[in-house]
Amino acid sequence: MHAPQVPVSSHLKTSYRPDIDGLRAVAVLSVLWFHYGAPMPQAWRLPGGFTGVDVFFVISGFLITSRLMDDIGDGQFSILSFYDRRIRRILPALIAMLTSTLVASYFLLMPGDYKDLAASAAAAAFGASNLFFLWNTGYFDQAAELMPLLHTWSLAVEEQFYLAWPVILWIIARRSSRTKIAVALAGIVILGFGASLFWFDYSPKSAFFTAIPRAWELAIGALLVFLPPLPRAAGEVATFAGAALIGTGFFVVTDTAFPGLSALYPCLGAALVIWPRGNGGWIVGWLSRLRPIGLISYSLYLWHWPAWVLFRNYINGAQPRIREAAAFACISVILAIFSYRYIETPFRRRPWRASTVVFNGLASGLAVFLAAVFIHINHGLPSRLSDEEKAISSLNVMWDWPCPAQADVVGGRLCAFGAPWESAKKRALLWGDSHADHFVPLLNQAGLETDTAFVVIDGCSPVYGKLTGLIRDMPPVEGKKYFDWCSEKTALAFSVLDQNPDILIVALATPWTAIQPLTHDNGGGKVTSSLAFEGAIRKTLQRISAPGRSLVLLGDVPYRPAGVPLLCTYPQEYIYRRCGPVAGLDRKTFARSIDETTYAMLGRISATTPNVSVTYPGRALCRDDHCRLYVNGEYLYRDIDHLRRNLSLETDRLLAADFGITELLRTLRYPSN
Repeated sequence: MHAPQVPVSSHLKTSYRPDIDGLRAVAVLSVLWFHYGAPMPQAWRLPGGFTGVDVFFVISGFLITSRLMDDIGDGQFSILSFYDRRIRRILPALIAMLTSTLVASYFLLMPGDYKDLAASAAAAAFGASNLFFLWNTGYFDQAAELMPLLHTWSLAVEEQFYLAWPVILWIIARRSSRTKIAVALAGIVILGFGASLFWFDYSPKSAFFTAIPRAWELAIGALLVFLPPLPRAAGEVATFAGAALIGTGFFVVTDTAFPGLSALYPCLGAALVIWPRGNGGWIVGWLSRLRPIGLISYSLYLWHWPAWVLFRNYINGAQPRIREAAAFACISVILAIFSYRYIETPFRRRPWRASTVVFNGLASGLAVFLAAVFIHINHGLPSRLSDEEKAISSLNVMWDWPCPAQADVVGGRLCAFGAPWESAKKRALLWGDSHADHFVPLLNQAGLETDTAFVVIDGCSPVYGKLTGLIRDMPPVEGKKYFDWCSEKTALAFSVLDQNPDILIVALATPWTAIQPLTHDNGGGKVTSSLAFEGAIRKTLQRISAPGRSLVLLGDVPYRPAGVPLLCTYPQEYIYRRCGPVAGLDRKTFARSIDETTYAMLGRISATTPNVSVTYPGRALCRDDHCRLYVNGEYLYRDIDHLRRNLSLETDRLLAADFGITELLRTLRYPSN
């Protein structure tokens, strides 16, 4: 595809600007400071340092569009040539980083995490990792901060933008003046920014990871190509204002409210710095001095994150020390220099034909893709582990508990466990979110011992009222907003209990301690207080109470502190840094283990509400100022606040007894059949 001479022939040839390389340096250093500054005191951190990625988006939009307009203006534009340049620029270092990360992770990641890494590598090899992280970073997935390829989401956003932009630009540039193109791009930027705000309000996670709500950031860089250069004085003012906006964003923007309006700090700031102008002032000179770092910025961005994350895996997921962070900052710079000198530069200069480059690029991407798929379909190569270690090799494995049966109740078909539903002496409903699900294996054993059959309605908290702090952070489920989905679950629970009077035991479970501070809508306006939370619980109990029905509040398990990572439970035959003793922990080291205020609230509700009982797992696991992480020789936790669901039957039986669940089911009054 070649373009004829176009009406934008007045376009000035792109000239090299060292200040833009300097701005790249600022962007990448801010990202490094954001990541590597985590161990530092709060006052030394850069909370908005991640916005350096958005500065990169604006720079990319400007430089790529400038080069495209050079080609279009000369009548030399071709898609093949464009992707030749993109592949030379992006792919060699990316493939090297992906390959190195896969190899190193074989020794440093457990099978579940290695399987997830392989999936992200396969996606990254073809510019789709942003979609992988959109779909695989959430409440029940591995913590995003321990995903070695998380940073590749931004590369994927760029590549998806450039799938369409060269052709769109070629089409509109054929018959449009520079002014018309500028007006059109300005409209795209404004509309895109407005749309991104609505997108962010509807789905913050999607607004962060996907290309469409981020496209305006690259488009604002493209717009600068068609704007008239600023006079020298105005240019100096713009540069100063832009640098001030970028710097302010580094300190005031937070990741909980981004992109949204706060995306204007890095994007508008970068645009003002990049805007073509006459000779710049002192800020331009200062930026130009950072040019050497800017030249290695791409490699530095590529290598710094997997190096950091794999080191964190080596130290069992703990937070590195400040001196370790400083050392890894230096290591990342060395890796970047090596990558720039021996990988980036040689591949850009090789005298290959464009078709050869594109073919080799696709072939190398395919090779990484196939290797990653092999690792993924083989479940992260678990043959490296013993049988005992395989049981805690991934989050999915530790959550595995197949439902043994289904029961038809009036109102729905539900998972059933414990004693057989049709013949059991007692029938019960378990209702709650994931903190109900992790009790299922225990209730199954307790039900078998006490002739109690259970069905479960799970996925959402049973607390009546809008938990607005929780709803906003949860992704859509089954194509529905989380709150709408939860409303259906609540309606199902009410319907089942209303239409099945033979269900005379109802157990409720949720992370009471964690959701207590959230905002509740109790009909008289939104309030946040312990009293409001207690009222929300009482409202649920009142709604589901019925003659002869016993209600059970299953209390929280102790919250395992983040400083006791799962890898500390493995034998020390691997290369991980050795952990301290983990057979048990001093009770005081549990950040939110035993919230006696919450337990007291649950006890108060039980004491003042007929037929309501409470279990206290935290008190069972934490005795004599010592909290157990092991029972029956098995490590209990899936993550910081969920029990494993693949514990042995004997351990489930012991926990059900220790928590008082078995005895409670045995002693609850229940009409005989």
